[in-house]
Amino acid sequence: MPVIMVVEDDEIILETLERVLEREGHDVLGVLNSYEVLSIARESQPDLIILDMVLPGDNGLSLCTQLRKLPHLTDVPILFLTAYHSAHEIALALDAGGDDFMRKPFSTRELNARIRALLRRATRNKKEEQQRLTIDYNLRTVSVDQRVISLTPVEFELLDYLCVNTDKYHTANDLLESVWDYPAGSGDTALVRNHIHNLRNKLEFDPDRPRIIISLHGRGYRINANVHKTGKPTEMVV
Repeated sequence: MPVIMVVEDDEIILETLERVLEREGHDVLGVLNSYEVLSIARESQPDLIILDMVLPGDNGLSLCTQLRKLPHLTDVPILFLTAYHSAHEIALALDAGGDDFMRKPFSTRELNARIRALLRRATRNKKEEQQRLTIDYNLRTVSVDQRVISLTPVEFELLDYLCVNTDKYHTANDLLESVWDYPAGSGDTALVRNHIHNLRNKLEFDPDRPRIIISLHGRGYRINANVHKTGKPTEMVV
């Protein structure tokens, strides 16, 4: 399900947008104030951002410029919501890095149509840009594009589990149960974080700005890559 971050300081409007988007099958990250946007954005991988143009603190234009500086959000569609109707204000929104805009008030039907169009375009671009991740079960190695990487047994099992369903986010507790076989509610989530950190150091071009093992605030980790498998895969239950 696509993840949409909605930044809107009006609680009623935010709740309405959350209901509308969830009915369309989207996961929604609602943010009520501008002060939390960048910290949540750094930990998350939204597929689209809806950004109110007028916010307390940093306004939408300033936030859009800052969001575009985060490497994993460079190409994520940003849809502005604005009460302004002048061509000048709309031009400012697009120049700041926005992809589209909607004037308030707006119909939910039009909003959903615009979101679908932006997501289709982004999906096509993302598939073209994703790195190729190959798992070789015979050699127990992994390669990113043409770069062969040796992993520890635990790192290999962890990556393999994440690659079973690349659209699904896995919490640290889920990974403790499924990869380490800990009983539900036991185990230390720091164990997962440390192994994810080590995997990113081996797989990512820039581990501080991961593009292969991505995380979403409050949801967990998933794989963002074109995954290919050779040899006989390990049997596992998801």
